[in-house]
Amino acid sequence: MPRPGKWWIGLPILAGIIYLAGDSLTRRIELDLSNRAAQLLAEEKGALDGAEVVANGRDIVISGVVLSAPGRDKALLAIGQMDGARAALDRTRPVETVHPFALKMERKGLRVTLEGDIPPGGERDRLRKELIVQGLEIIDHSRYAEGAPAVFPELAGFAARRLAEMDPGVAMLSDNALSLMGDALPEIDLEKLIAAAKSPPEGARIEKMEIYPPRVSPYGWSAARKGEMIALEGFVPSGEARAHVIEKAGAIAAGAAVSDAMRIGSGAPSGDFLGAVDVALAELGKLASGKVALNDSGLSVEGAGRANVLAAMIEEDAKATLPRGFSLTKIEVADGLASPYVFAATLKDGTLKLTGYVPDAAARDEIRAVAKKGAPGAAVTDELKLAGGAPKDFARAVAAALPALERLSSGVLTFSDNGVALKGEAPFAG
Repeated sequence: MPRPGKWWIGLPILAGIIYLAGDSLTRRIELDLSNRAAQLLAEEKGALDGAEVVANGRDIVISGVVLSAPGRDKALLAIGQMDGARAALDRTRPVETVHPFALKMERKGLRVTLEGDIPPGGERDRLRKELIVQGLEIIDHSRYAEGAPAVFPELAGFAARRLAEMDPGVAMLSDNALSLMGDALPEIDLEKLIAAAKSPPEGARIEKMEIYPPRVSPYGWSAARKGEMIALEGFVPSGEARAHVIEKAGAIAAGAAVSDAMRIGSGAPSGDFLGAVDVALAELGKLASGKVALNDSGLSVEGAGRANVLAAMIEEDAKATLPRGFSLTKIEVADGLASPYVFAATLKDGTLKLTGYVPDAAARDEIRAVAKKGAPGAAVTDELKLAGGAPKDFARAVAAALPALERLSSGVLTFSDNGVALKGEAPFAG
């Protein structure tokens, strides 16, 4: 049954419904005004930095930093004339003038973070493009400000190019002064980077520079001889070490030119690294062609020996002279040709001693068999060494000459290249 006297109980609920409906309508109107105002403001490109649009009822508040007063004014007029708008309220502010004018660029990996001041007028876009060209990603927290020195655009580009050669790295601009701190990239020549960093654009100056060698692992260095060239590559600990290595390479070059592609890097193995390089270069001097390389503390040698240089000689010398903590890890060296190519068979006191070179194991076996047959009562000792460079038919010539010793009580048969000699004493006839 209805109770007319209690009608007022429903008034609060009705008021709430009306309030919520009105509030929802207001929010929809404000959102619509804000969206349309933002679109009009976006059409005036470059008018405001950090622009914000807020609708308060039918009033539209515009804030941000003014980069173009005409563009700002045009946008405010258009927004104020929108359907449903009551007024466009200007809360924008001018670009602040600062001193000192400072910008920080910090690189970590492939990302560069920008913080600080940058002048209006397109300089932000130019700087971003410079960094993107270097393959870097940008996190931009910079702000527009007035007060930049005239050299700022050139100095910012110069700093960006140096930063592209470091990781991690920091470039700090303060008015016309630049500070650079960081580690050179492994592929960058540290000395060239430092030299370039010391030559900023005219009107700018270097306030501080702390650029360090890259940390390299594994630590590699090499020297290769090919034809009339010795090529140096890899890393050395300092500029002084670089000069030392170039001088040592020149000393063993024997007329060959020396090319330097070495770079400075930290992380050299503990111990006498330059001493190990000296040993490596000494072994390279024994090669007609080839390469020596240090990979951390391990030395490898490969190539072809010079005349009379055997792989065993290089192995023995390297092991004996490498500094403590370094070792010979690989040797692949073809023995050098023997010159002159010598052979001697010496008969004395009932012993026939064979010395000198033979071209291969088959020649050695043939010569030894002939020697034993020709001196049946003598003990044969074999000290022959395998070596390339034998004259044509060398083994056959030696085998043919050996029987001549049968007619001597003592004597020496010698070959030197294509020359042969026999001297000795005939047995006493009685």
